[in-house]
Amino acid sequence: MRELIIDDATGATSRLGTAWRLVGDTVMGGVSRGTLTQENVAGRPAWRMRGSVSLENNGGFLQMALDLARLAKTVSAALRRLLVLAHTMLSPGSTRN
Repeated sequence: MRELIIDDATGATSRLGTAWRLVGDTVMGGVSRGTLTQENVAGRPAWRMRGSVSLENNGGFLQMALDLARLAKTVSAALRRLLVLAHTMLSPGSTRN
């Protein structure tokens, strides 16, 4: 299987030329807020998403998004899986459900 690196978190844009963006519940009237920054995490370059999720106004989410439309033009339909390396860190007092 051929390895395809979409983003190594070392530049302002991914290797596809598209930028990561933060999407929150504000698109639906929610009030959650967050930031997306480039940092070193556990000795590796990474995108770090931080925020405060609120259930007010029927909200309750934050997510990172990357437009993969260019990927479809460069990779055949044989691509069956996408491996994402992620490191999750909870703030003190947070719980994981």
